[in-house]
Amino acid sequence: MSNTPRLSIVIPLKNEQDNVVPLIQEVQQAVEPLGTYEILAIDDGSTDNTWNTLVELKKTIPALRCLKHDRNHGQSAGLWTGLKNAVGEIIITMDGDRQNDPNDIPQLLAELEKGADVCLTYRANRQDSWSKKVQSKIGNKFRNSLLGSDIRDTGSQLRAFRADCIDNLPNFNGMHRFMGNLFLMGGFKLAQVPTHHRARVAGVSNYSMANRAFRGLKDVWGVRWLSQRAIRPKVAEEK
Repeated sequence: MSNTPRLSIVIPLKNEQDNVVPLIQEVQQAVEPLGTYEILAIDDGSTDNTWNTLVELKKTIPALRCLKHDRNHGQSAGLWTGLKNAVGEIIITMDGDRQNDPNDIPQLLAELEKGADVCLTYRANRQDSWSKKVQSKIGNKFRNSLLGSDIRDTGSQLRAFRADCIDNLPNFNGMHRFMGNLFLMGGFKLAQVPTHHRARVAGVSNYSMANRAFRGLKDVWGVRWLSQRAIRPKVAEEK
């Protein structure tokens, strides 16, 4: 019998000491009925007590895997570390600030069971400031226009996809903002569903307008170039 878990939940973290325990416990409760699983928590150079809290929590949650970067490398790096260490058949990604609702995970898995390779989410009732909502709306419209796509919410980090979807995924700083487009470039079938979005109850955001909007608008040109150079031949073999 295979020991491969069905689900790998990947959660990058930075300075989320007050969110770690309730977040991991909530994820555990949500996925427990869904089959075997592992939870990968990646500490991306936290300067608070996030890492020690994770290590202590692992004593009571055997499915928790704790990974740590030598210093802060950014959210994309944390996500990449989780993806490359995940061993589940299906990978689920989410933020570490508890704004994603783990109880939405079954809805994402249902889309995969219907035939999608990837299920993205969009925040239907986003619990963020007015300025963040405006930045996000402008950014989404600009990216979709330039990339010829229809990704409703590139900032929503709650996703589910089959493990083989990441086989040829490019690794770069800012990759987490373009996961939907990168999956499209890989020829995968996408579904998009609304998700609950919750207000942050502890900690502070690691993003400002400078590193969220301006960097994302610059990165989109690189992704556009990559999409125009993508090679996806269909191969047939004579038997």
